[in-house]
Amino acid sequence: MVEQGNRWRPPGREWPLVSTLIYRSQAATPIAATGLERLLTRAKARNRRLGVTGMLLYSDNQFFQWLEGPPEGVTQIWDSIRQDPRHGHIELIDHHTRSLRLFGDWDMKFVSREAPLAALSDQGHAHKELHPGLIGLMAQLALDGDAAAIVDGLEELLVIGQDFLALHGSLIEPAARLLGDWWCEDRIGAVEIAIALSYLQSAVRRIGATQSDAGPMREAGGDILIATAPGETHGLGAALVGDVFRRSGWRVAREFPADAGALCAELRGGRFDALCLCLSDVIDRAEQIGPLTSLIRAARAASANPALVVMAGGRLFRTQPDLAPFIGADAVYSGAADALSRTLSSMGRPQTPPRLRAGRAPTLH
Repeated sequence: MVEQGNRWRPPGREWPLVSTLIYRSQAATPIAATGLERLLTRAKARNRRLGVTGMLLYSDNQFFQWLEGPPEGVTQIWDSIRQDPRHGHIELIDHHTRSLRLFGDWDMKFVSREAPLAALSDQGHAHKELHPGLIGLMAQLALDGDAAAIVDGLEELLVIGQDFLALHGSLIEPAARLLGDWWCEDRIGAVEIAIALSYLQSAVRRIGATQSDAGPMREAGGDILIATAPGETHGLGAALVGDVFRRSGWRVAREFPADAGALCAELRGGRFDALCLCLSDVIDRAEQIGPLTSLIRAARAASANPALVVMAGGRLFRTQPDLAPFIGADAVYSGAADALSRTLSSMGRPQTPPRLRAGRAPTLH
């Protein structure tokens, strides 16, 4: 994420370090709407005075709060919360220091149970870029293993008009990349990333099962084999790509080959129009450029289709989008929707985005 001007910091002051603290707690007693309003008014005034921004979620008698600002200001608020009798079972989820804010334009964004995550989206523009704070929150929920909250949030975004497939690129993929950033900062480990990705993937699968394609299925776009590169442990990207192609009328085969031989055997056994090789969406696998080049060469030689279109994708290609000719691919992509458009372009076919049938709004749990 690139900081633009003072977007993440209130004007008039500059702090070289931003302390971020995330916690959850149980309200000692249920809080009525008027009580929440008074609490929020006081919190906003205090936060403005201390230069602290963030987000407060109140749901099912529980608080979830994200605070960020000068270390001394965040510490002062945290000390106050721990001594506040209205909070019980206080759990510190994370506390770290970074160079930018996610909620710099909110002294304290309040989110109620009715729309805990959807409130972070621009409800007047269904496809507008989501607030970076929502991406951070989604990544944190995945890291916490809070499957219910992830599903609830995605459902609520659908209710206000966000497109399910668009959320792949605007929320799920950025949340996965943010997990990778946290790994690079030594805040989380490889096992934690793998578990968090599994929660994101499971939520997408669950929501996707409630979304049907528009009208009768269009004529199949073709046959595609979507495979993770041998040894790749992050399969979220492959799952998202598969979802986009399937909803566009393609017949999709998914493989997790152990080595190049297994991939080539699959290509010999079926006539595929396209092959999509997926590296991690989380981490920049620059060390895989050489092995991927050899893999693509072997795949083309093994394919029963001499006109096989080969795509390669992953976080690596967000920073190096010109690698296709060097690795022998027809094109590279940086996201699931991008994979579809570039495949169609490489095949000389018109690009028709997948559509989902408009139906009953999902029921919130």
